[in-house]
Amino acid sequence: MRVLGLMLSAALFLPGTLPAAPPPQYSAEELEKSFAKPPEETSATKGFTLFAAPDPAKTAAVPKKAMHGAVRRGSGANAPVSAPALSGGKDLLITFANNSSALTPQAMANAREFARALKSPVLSGVRFAIDGHTNAVGGHDANVKLSQDRARALVDFLVGQGVDRSRFDATGFGFEHPLDASRPAAPVNRRVEARRLS
Repeated sequence: MRVLGLMLSAALFLPGTLPAAPPPQYSAEELEKSFAKPPEETSATKGFTLFAAPDPAKTAAVPKKAMHGAVRRGSGANAPVSAPALSGGKDLLITFANNSSALTPQAMANAREFARALKSPVLSGVRFAIDGHTNAVGGHDANVKLSQDRARALVDFLVGQGVDRSRFDATGFGFEHPLDASRPAAPVNRRVEARRLS
């Protein structure tokens, strides 16, 4: 039995036996450029926003127009109106499984690039709001807590990468600011965004 355990342990550490970590979906340099200007100098039409779903094969691309302004969900005169997108927010493509605040492997790869950008001379003294969001599955209070947990999970990961915790304000918004307001329950709405504060 002990020999079998040793063989399994050795197999785990052989080259090529572990799944490769996914590559990041953007670079630290792209984030530096996006966040280089203070908020009052950044136009709402410019910046760094990538639209992607946790599973691109199953989720259609999100149109850019869904990001800004109040958009009606559903149909008819009584359809609820979603809150407008938060000004200056950048979707970091930090994705989560449903009802989870654990970063996916892809989210960790992207967060490492964000940490690299935050440690660059361009952004080293800048503070950020880290905004957690959920899709509209489940109750309001549970989703606010889950979105707060997601924002904190990203901050904890960034602190583990050597970024000072005092540079972040983590807030959860639940499902109040969907990325795709036409599909409030869509997985693409489970995300974390960053906004430059200073």
